[in-house]
Amino acid sequence: ALVTVAAADIGSVKVVRAPELAILSTGDELAEPGTARLDPRRIPESLSVGLAAMASDWGARAISRKRLGDDPVKLSEAAMQA
Repeated sequence: ALVTVAAADIGSVKVVRAPELAILSTGDELAEPGTARLDPRRIPESLSVGLAAMASDWGARAISRKRLGDDPVKLSEAAMQA
């Protein structure tokens, strides 16, 4: 990108730090991908993987991915720490 800026004869550019993203997945039924098949009550938690990849494609950085159960208190605590 900077090569293109220099080739356009632009001497300086304004830059900003990439946005950071904390992803919180909720649901007692969620399991780490690759382990859900061990328990018929579980499903793979896949959305955070896709969101992290999409964020990266758009220039953001997923700094954490946490899988949480359906406990509102723990969800609130995790959101406050994110």
